[in-house]
Amino acid sequence: MTDRKVSPSTLRSWCSNNEVAPYLSDLATPEPGESRLLTDNDLAVLVRVQELRRQRLSFAEIGLKLADPGDSPTEATTEAADAPQTA
Repeated sequence: MTDRKVSPSTLRSWCSNNEVAPYLSDLATPEPGESRLLTDNDLAVLVRVQELRRQRLSFAEIGLKLADPGDSPTEATTEAADAPQTA
């Protein structure tokens, strides 16, 4: 399995990105001063974003991919979303 580590600043950036945020829960996009919590769906979306960024897609292109129901996540993305998460 590929490395899934993402820095806190990258995570904040992706969660607040206008192309990504619509696909995340309200918990993933908290108000300033509140803690960020990620659901299984949020994790699946963020893993997909990571995969697409590694392919050098722009955030505009990523937004189009996330909007396309035919663009399903990879098996690795699904496995990552199903794995238990630790804080």
